[in-house]
Amino acid sequence: MIHARSLRSRMVGAIAVIAAGMLALSACSGSSNDNDGKDGGSNSATAASWPRDVENADGSTTEIPEKPQKVVSTSVSVTGTLLAFDAPVVASGSAGNGKFFAQWADVAEKRDVTNLWPAGEVDLEAVYPRVPI
Repeated sequence: MIHARSLRSRMVGAIAVIAAGMLALSACSGSSNDNDGKDGGSNSATAASWPRDVENADGSTTEIPEKPQKVVSTSVSVTGTLLAFDAPVVASGSAGNGKFFAQWADVAEKRDVTNLWPAGEVDLEAVYPRVPI
């Protein structure tokens, strides 16, 4: 039983790290006008922003075809960072007590972030209605 929980924790952690990495890359685009390069804008960092390829820990690559419209954070420890990057977080896991961390709980409430599950539990069925892109 301990081994299964450890594997699940590692999988959730890996997903959270990938999501944070993708968000960090999107935050570096350098433009606040959402120029995706299709309108002839001159910002070369923005023009080359999408799609993006992210190298995973196992050496495989994941393509992110366009800027995410919704983000579901599976880890309460990553959600604060995502909110600080102004990511479009719509739902998140929470701490073991079922609450968001106090440092950013008010931001999550203002942005109407749904509390999916407490730490140590994962309910993927709760993610599907959020349709993260």
